[in-house]
Amino acid sequence: MSCGAESRTIAAWTPRQPHALGPTRGTAPGARWTPLDYARWALAEEEGDPEVWWGEPLLAGNRAVVEWWAVTVENGELVSLAGTSWLRFSPDGRVAEQHDYWGSIPGRALPWEGWGS
Repeated sequence: MSCGAESRTIAAWTPRQPHALGPTRGTAPGARWTPLDYARWALAEEEGDPEVWWGEPLLAGNRAVVEWWAVTVENGELVSLAGTSWLRFSPDGRVAEQHDYWGSIPGRALPWEGWGS
C-alpha cells in the first residue's frame, strides 16, 4: 500500500531532475536528505565532486529500484561506478530500507545512450 508522501517521493525520483527530489532519508530524528545528498555522502571518501546520474525508477507500492552511475576520483585515479539501489519507503516518504549493489572499472566511462530508461 502506498501513501501520499511515498507516492510524491517516488514520483519525484527522476533521472534528470535531482534538484526536484524531496527529502527522503533521515540519519537522525528530523534529519532529511535528498537522493543527491545521499550520493554525495556515500562518495565522500572519494576526491573531488562526483558526477552522478540516476536511471528511471521501477516502482511497486512502497518500493523502488533505481539504477545509478557515478564517475569519481579514487586514490588519484578516475573510476566509474554503476549500480542499483533497492529502496523501501516509510509512510512519511523517507527511505526506511536500502540495499545497494555496484561494480566499478578504472577510468571515466559515461552512461550510454538510452541507459537508465
